Amino acid sequence: MHNHEAFLNFTTNETMLNATNSSRSQPPLGAYDICEITNLILAVLFNSTILLILLHQPREVARNPFLIYVLNLLIANLVFFICYTPLDLAVDDMADFSFGLPACSFYLYAQYCVGNISIFGHLLIVINRIWAVAAPIHYKQHHTVRITTILCGISWIIMHVIIVPGIVFNATLLSKSNMPKGCVVDVINSVILKTWNTFAQMVLVISEIIMLAGCPYILRKKHGTRQIAKSADSDTNDGASYTANKDTVVMKVYKRKADENKETSWLLLLLTLSVFFFWTPSMIWYIKLSFSSIYDPYVTQVINLIFNFQAVVDPIVFTLAFDRIRKYFEYNPCTGVQYFGW
Repeated sequence: MHNHEAFLNFTTNETMLNATNSSRSQPPLGAYDICEITNLILAVLFNSTILLILLHQPREVARNPFLIYVLNLLIANLVFFICYTPLDLAVDDMADFSFGLPACSFYLYAQYCVGNISIFGHLLIVINRIWAVAAPIHYKQHHTVRITTILCGISWIIMHVIIVPGIVFNATLLSKSNMPKGCVVDVINSVILKTWNTFAQMVLVISEIIMLAGCPYILRKKHGTRQIAKSADSDTNDGASYTANKDTVVMKVYKRKADENKETSWLLLLLTLSVFFFWTPSMIWYIKLSFSSIYDPYVTQVINLIFNFQAVVDPIVFTLAFDRIRKYFEYNPCTGVQYFGW
């Protein structure tokens, strides 16, 4: 969920940075603004709807700790769009940012910190699935609502620890120079900020690589789990219990996990495919800009819209993957009036 200005900071070429600053004023902005407003409306509507549905099912969330990851991602998406998009729409040109330094720092905070938290929220889901298939017994014993909540909280803390000091340092430099280039991260005059900025952008690259590499591994392991579960089904179970031999116990655990993880497997597949389609163009385009001075503001804007559209797709993926959400819409196909008692 990054704006195109941030990714262009992969390069230290001042000409490119100035091109970035003026990019919003080059093409006609009417169509872009309409699309960005549409993204904002759909993201807030879809994410808040699924969030409310899950929050109105506390027993279901308490029974299934995995839903905490879903809530975490929905909240991050909402915070990002609510904090970031209005300022982005209000300012036609970041080089002519007129809202002052505090607003600029808040804008960069939403762009870098909350945007990366949203990206990391996708990664947490994949890491959870890797844990589930790589160590199913350990996962079953230790994966609780408390642990899941702690992991999500740690992701927010880590991003704030990494990102906020850079934003504060950048604000110090901008206050001394009176923001000559507008609301930007001053990677030109600060090696520290250049390194910090590159590290912040690598969250996207690393997250997508792990997701794309992890999905085939998880699905392959799950196929093996289903085979073991079928073997467990054919077991005569003549007096076997948890006091029986270890292999029988492991088979029973695998069978239960195979039944419980059908929804999360479907979710993982859909989420990985959506990430591939909506994040990969940004990775390719902005890595290309790191090695080329050719800059097309129209392409940049389109890629920015596609990338941010992932936040609109996330709740759709959750709806398709989870029966409890899908059945809600089947029973309440219009507005959910009956469910919420409005």
